[in-house]
Amino acid sequence: MLDLVSDECLRVDSRFLEPACGTGNFLIEILRRKLAVVGARYKSSQTLYEKNALLAVSSIYGIDILADSLAQCKERLGNLFREEYQKFFGKKISEDVVKSAEFLLEKNIVLGNALTMQRADNSGISFVQWSLIADKFKGREYKYRDLQNTEPEDDLLPPASHKKYTAAGGQTVFITEPIKEYPLTHYRRLYELN
Repeated sequence: MLDLVSDECLRVDSRFLEPACGTGNFLIEILRRKLAVVGARYKSSQTLYEKNALLAVSSIYGIDILADSLAQCKERLGNLFREEYQKFFGKKISEDVVKSAEFLLEKNIVLGNALTMQRADNSGISFVQWSLIADKFKGREYKYRDLQNTEPEDDLLPPASHKKYTAAGGQTVFITEPIKEYPLTHYRRLYELN
């Protein structure tokens, strides 16, 4: 199935959401492909490898309703990240980078129901869109419900999280506004945002 979207799997920053991720079978293969690209491109520079490997992790999202499956998914993804990182840099790996990858997985792989768009505690599911800017990551958190419903119905008002804009040509567009923004943070210090 992933071969059908192989070009996207090979883009380090291409985002994937698995709404019933289970133990992570699809997500781990996507991350494996992304990290292979990062390794091929950046194995001679630990700094470039680290930034792009974290970007690959930051682009993977998952939801599952079972806590034990979700824990196994995060563990498998974290172990794959560490193994690939160690393959290129051995004992020179940074524990701060590993902790930052674990933080990203904790934020991006969530316990909840993708159909109701609710977490186990009945709060809404939200995801952080991460962007790499030089040596820093910027995060913007959005409600999953808003991301799934970007076009308001003609007879309904858009959600409060949508801003109305007039595009070139006079077309009205609604853009989802973030519910939270994370400050620019050095890639090795992402875990400090927790």
